[in-house]
Amino acid sequence: MLTRLFVLVVGMAALNALAHADDFTVGSVTFSVPQGWSQIDQGDDHLTFGAPGGQQRATVSVLHCGKAPSFDDFKALCDHRYDSEKNGLKDLVLIPKDPAPHNDDGKFTLTFSGEENPTTRVFSGLLWIKGNDLITVYVEGINVPADRNTDSFNTIVKSLR
Repeated sequence: MLTRLFVLVVGMAALNALAHADDFTVGSVTFSVPQGWSQIDQGDDHLTFGAPGGQQRATVSVLHCGKAPSFDDFKALCDHRYDSEKNGLKDLVLIPKDPAPHNDDGKFTLTFSGEENPTTRVFSGLLWIKGNDLITVYVEGINVPADRNTDSFNTIVKSLR
């Protein structure tokens, strides 16, 4: 009886490990990437992945703050990030044009996307406060349809935990 119970427990643990075999962790966040993507860079504060064919990249990064940022702190971080996205680019279309950070019952987020027309670059980004950390998800593609880039972005964002 104990042997069967042990085999059952070990089997369940193995199935759980397989279910999360494609999970990645950086800092305080765990996530998965679209099927077929592979890790191409790693640092203490980020992981970067590439799609098959090399037309898309995704970076998930973590900036640890000394204390949990207030919503005003988060808005300032978002303004800085959004301004840096626009900096020096003339033919950039940002959606929304002037994004507003959201405070959904203490969960601070900002989502944006856009296109850089002369280069056919499309991108989507998420900024999210998780505890004392600013989590950034950024997915960009060159010569890929915007909806495909959005699907890749959504796969990562929906898996965040």
